[in-house]
Amino acid sequence: MRYLLPLLCLIAVQSAMPRAAAAKPWKTCEDCTLRRHPANDGDSFHVRYKNRSYIFRLYYVDAPETDRSVEERVVEQAGYFDISESDAIRLGKAARAFAEDFLKDGFTVYTKSEDARGRSKKKRYYAMVKAGGKYLSEALVENGLCRIYGRPERRLPNGIGGSTYRMRLKGEEEKAKRNGLGGWGMTRRPANQSDATSERPASDAHRLNALPDPAGKEVVLQRALTVYSLKEPGRVAGILTSGATVEVVESLPAGMVRIRFRVDAKKKLEAQCRRSDLGI
Repeated sequence: MRYLLPLLCLIAVQSAMPRAAAAKPWKTCEDCTLRRHPANDGDSFHVRYKNRSYIFRLYYVDAPETDRSVEERVVEQAGYFDISESDAIRLGKAARAFAEDFLKDGFTVYTKSEDARGRSKKKRYYAMVKAGGKYLSEALVENGLCRIYGRPERRLPNGIGGSTYRMRLKGEEEKAKRNGLGGWGMTRRPANQSDATSERPASDAHRLNALPDPAGKEVVLQRALTVYSLKEPGRVAGILTSGATVEVVESLPAGMVRIRFRVDAKKKLEAQCRRSDLGI
């Protein structure tokens, strides 16, 4: 009998452990703001919440690095998109700009305060981040600005199962691939076939030709816009933030348009983007 009580206690502790782990709740941090910091990137950033500073790292996704300080990771990220390492860094900078625009009006963080490690001495936590009714992780995937990689979670704050959410991300990634968005528009192709102007089905070409000529049209962006180099089609040149005004200069092949936009009071630049991204 002297062994019975310890044995019963051990069984009770072991049976309680899975329930305790599963019951760990999400903490909701509303009205968060983004803190400008040189270490911020597309999936990890400094956040202010109730006059305190935190670092959060997104579940499920990994945006490319913005420099070569972790060389092996840059190589992996470039391989995921089948792009050069220098293009992977450009993509990382585009992802950072996209995240800044996505979070600029405030956002909600959901976290379980699980350690996401990181190079900073300050502790970093995994989180799901939502703004305007959408998770940032999903928006990054939709725009071809990250890889589906990293720590998942069994169930999201909105009750969706983690595996279901990952399947949703894969579906959005396939769409981004088909549309050549972000890193998928930078994918290496044969030298005689540029990335941004790759061939599309004939029916799609007829549909594009039937649309009215957009030259001279001005568009106020309702969301962030990925723009591509005119000299190197398929290379992401940057991201214009929502609220910017662009002027369509001319139509280009494969549904692209040449646009002109102002970067300051005196200077204007030109690039190209997908006509469909302008909604015209």
